[in-house]
Amino acid sequence: MLPATERSDSGAYLLPSVTDNEEEVARLDLLHNAFREYFDGGLCAFQLKNERPKRVLELGCGSGAWAIQAAIDFPEAHVVAVDISPLPAPRVLPDNMSFQFVDLKEELPFERESFDIVHARMVMINIPNAKDVIHKAARLVKPGGLLLLDDMDDKSFLDTGGPEVRRCFEKIMELWRMSGSDLEMGRKFQGILDETGWFSDVRVEKIGIPLGGCAHDERLNKLGLRSQLFAQRFVMTAGARLAGEGLTEEMVQGFVKEVDGVGCTAVWDFYFYAARRGVLVESDSDARDTGFSRSLSPKREGA
Repeated sequence: MLPATERSDSGAYLLPSVTDNEEEVARLDLLHNAFREYFDGGLCAFQLKNERPKRVLELGCGSGAWAIQAAIDFPEAHVVAVDISPLPAPRVLPDNMSFQFVDLKEELPFERESFDIVHARMVMINIPNAKDVIHKAARLVKPGGLLLLDDMDDKSFLDTGGPEVRRCFEKIMELWRMSGSDLEMGRKFQGILDETGWFSDVRVEKIGIPLGGCAHDERLNKLGLRSQLFAQRFVMTAGARLAGEGLTEEMVQGFVKEVDGVGCTAVWDFYFYAARRGVLVESDSDARDTGFSRSLSPKREGA
């Protein structure tokens, strides 16, 4: 989920914390639940029913919704959720889940190759030097384990949206770039994962989510309409925090009205990656053990 964020001295974090912020919690839970329904109750775009993890890590857990679901789905595993801000109260955690304060910009306080699954959703677009964080996350995955990365490419708003959507997101993307973050990160994960040389099997599912609910797929339309509400809340939240930096109320209201209007064309591209870590043979950098590889079929055909 989106990390619980506060503006740091470096200006890196541009969104509010979930701590004592019911609107932010509702916004994050809204999208988690929308994806959960679209994936028939699953954790991501891929079938994970054959996984038997003992340790699961979620980076930038935000409201904690994904980590709580993972703890329920994998009762034999211990799920560790980390963020720079506390989980919202009241939040009842399963017995097999724990929370730690961690700043992803710093070194991660875990041993290498100590988790069977490492997950991050809508996190990498919000932190500077996301490439370095992905490399750090990859080191934590056990051989045979999975790195799950879910994120968007907000350039899709510029490519598909109307004039008000484009105007608003051009400014938002400019401000994110100034903070060192990249709102196009979702489509760039493949290259970053390939650079590590550690993953023998990388699967990706791209979902073009129509915010106007104008697709032929009824389930996709439902996801789109709920994502529309999420996007509106995101822009209003960003507008409240960035009003002094050029994101005007006129831009925000223009976006909100246009995506809510008849004939909205905006499509939000969301990427889901599942990368299986291989076993590197130290004496030969090109030799890999791929015998562990298991099937990672998409959760929904044609997604």
